[in-house]
Amino acid sequence: MYTISFTNEPLKDNRALAEANAAARTAQKLGPNDPKVLASLANTLLWTGQPQEALPVAARVPQVSPSYAEGLAYCGDILIHNGYPAEVIPHLKKGDSSYSECSTTRNVQRYVE
Repeated sequence: MYTISFTNEPLKDNRALAEANAAARTAQKLGPNDPKVLASLANTLLWTGQPQEALPVAARVPQVSPSYAEGLAYCGDILIHNGYPAEVIPHLKKGDSSYSECSTTRNVQRYVE
């Protein structure tokens, strides 16, 4: 659904970026309080070069679903990319037992440690 660069740089494929943003925005209209939709939109904004726009969207994920592990991990990732690594710690401590198994969580933990 979205375009990711594993070098932490936004990708420059304008068509793919436009499609990713359009799909994420459509999903948001259909499920404005769905934590998976919010996490996907926030992640899409991050990886399409809009990390500051991703912050308020990501902040809604723990509000609507405090135990959605993958969403909490994305929220932590977005905080790190915006220069707030210390604020990630509470997100790492929340969630259910599957949270520690999430690959995004492992990546975030490595960065914070």
